[in-house]
Amino acid sequence: MVVMAWAFRPTPATACACIAGPYTCGYARTAAAVFAASVEAFEEHPGEMIGDFQTHERHVRLQNIQALRGTPQDVVVTDGSDCAYPFVKGARYLIVADRRPSDQRLIVSLCGLTAPLDEAAGLLDFISSLKAPANGSQVWGTVSMPARWVEFSPGYEPLANARVTLSGPVKRSMSTSADGRYRSTGLPRGKYKIHVELSKAFPYLGPVEDEDVTLGKNSCAAVDFAVPSRSHITGVVVDEHTRPQAGIFMMLRLADYHNPRTGDPGRGTHTDEDGRYMFPDLPPARYVVDVAESFSNAVARTEHGETIIDLKRGEQITMETLWVRCYYVGMLYGSVQTPAGDPVADMDVSLAALAEDTPAISNPPTKSDAQGHFMLRGWLNERYRVIAGRADSPSGQVEIVAGLGPLIVVVPPR
Repeated sequence: MVVMAWAFRPTPATACACIAGPYTCGYARTAAAVFAASVEAFEEHPGEMIGDFQTHERHVRLQNIQALRGTPQDVVVTDGSDCAYPFVKGARYLIVADRRPSDQRLIVSLCGLTAPLDEAAGLLDFISSLKAPANGSQVWGTVSMPARWVEFSPGYEPLANARVTLSGPVKRSMSTSADGRYRSTGLPRGKYKIHVELSKAFPYLGPVEDEDVTLGKNSCAAVDFAVPSRSHITGVVVDEHTRPQAGIFMMLRLADYHNPRTGDPGRGTHTDEDGRYMFPDLPPARYVVDVAESFSNAVARTEHGETIIDLKRGEQITMETLWVRCYYVGMLYGSVQTPAGDPVADMDVSLAALAEDTPAISNPPTKSDAQGHFMLRGWLNERYRVIAGRADSPSGQVEIVAGLGPLIVVVPPR
């Protein structure tokens, strides 16, 4: 079988806008076809014309097809847009497809119910139940907890023996299975509150927020819970005068992971008005916390002076106060003149820090204007040499402290 992926927008979007969605699990009742299949290969083909714009289609060839509802046919998957479903070669999926009006092909997008087969157990059970006479509504889902980092976000693992209670027209309670799943069937229509209660075996996990769901007649809902971790890392940033520093951008990084292609995974936050930062809800891992500002990459240390934080489940670590010398950008205004006070136009002007520990600051190539004026960026209260002409053979130069007012660079007449 061939699955076709197509691009339907003449310009790329920044996010997928599901015009007809979000789809609920009940959509599986009315979908044109529902089936399981594995991805064998991909082929690129030209697609429809939208005005003068040529779209393209990605044909995804499928194999090992198992029909569940309707008749599996060629399927169109949106591609070249943010709504493209990210099929992976060799993976197996539960495919829930619409029908494209223009040619009656089946169509799949990121907005629908299509999902990796190993993540679709609840929906599969619901689809199987459609073969029998309707017997009330169903609710299913998973309960999981943060366990590790996967690329740029925490990875979760199932949480067994969590107590899930539905309260509404009727009350039902059940425990999650070994794979963290729960399911309740035969529910009358109405509004329900779903509450998750953890056993005392998980003191390192935080409370779970309740979820509200409204069920129609013979409908369904999939509700997943991610239990927060109580583990966190916190600290304070001050300047050289011990004043709390607000707005400093701090980064939490994995100590043992580096990918030169995609960068280092982690999480960022700004210090508050009291100079405090916090990284909450963390899975166990080895972390590093540092300043991520142009003027500093200072690394925070534990009370034992270590830069690597070996965070355990439920552990809450306060870092030693981090001392950072803060720099603030200012604009340096001046003019280039001859000894007689005449303006010198079109003269190269550059800036060189006099202290070796002054952080670098970027300035585009700058020339004086028709009135001899120029403008440069520098760190306020830092000492600089302002150079007119070539840096290796200046026509004139002056040493200044940034922020103390306009300056004049005198050069010989041309």
